[in-house]
Amino acid sequence: MSLSNIEQIYEGGDKIFLIPFSYIKKDDIKVYINGNLTSSYSFNNAQTIVINDSLEVGDKVFIERVTDNTNNVTEFSNLSLLKNTNLNIQAKQLLYLIQELQDKNIVHTSNLESLQSALASLTSVVALLTSHADGLDVSIDEVLESIDTLTDTLNAAQEAILNAQNAANKAQQAANTVEETLTSKANNDLSNLTQEGIDLIKQLGGSGGGSGGSTGSIELVVWSDD
Repeated sequence: MSLSNIEQIYEGGDKIFLIPFSYIKKDDIKVYINGNLTSSYSFNNAQTIVINDSLEVGDKVFIERVTDNTNNVTEFSNLSLLKNTNLNIQAKQLLYLIQELQDKNIVHTSNLESLQSALASLTSVVALLTSHADGLDVSIDEVLESIDTLTDTLNAAQEAILNAQNAANKAQQAANTVEETLTSKANNDLSNLTQEGIDLIKQLGGSGGGSGGSTGSIELVVWSDD
């Protein structure tokens, strides 16, 4: 079951569609109709949207969450108070990004473990600060440094995942090329070998001499393992 997307089939009637997963901002929600991105929809409430375009029965409505992977959803400064609400949102951003990578099937096991470890670390920070007052402002520099480190870890993991995916695609293309080349050569060699065999049999059949000058013949039978 996907954690960040859902496909629904329009069956007629109200054009209301469910969003069964959480998100940080409404802008993170992307809607496609039969594979085409559309902006012609509105939020009925936090967990449903209404399609404004016309729909036909059987149309596919695909809804996905695309969390911002470039900017932190919250920013802290040395003079700001570290409220658990903002830290919880920061943790959700990392969690949602991991889920979206999983749904796209491009997360290698080792990279996934690194991302989950980073999320666990950030969650621990949130839990620690949540246990104190919202106005806690102790060791701000240390917490900010930890958050920056986690963000760098996420970015590095994403880059590694994309590089691994590109390398896998290139390797597959190379393998396909080798397979096509070998298959073509094998077919050509088999064709040449078969024709040489037929020619040899014809020669043997034509050279046989019997009484009355009759020419011997050999019946060629072709069979297969099928």
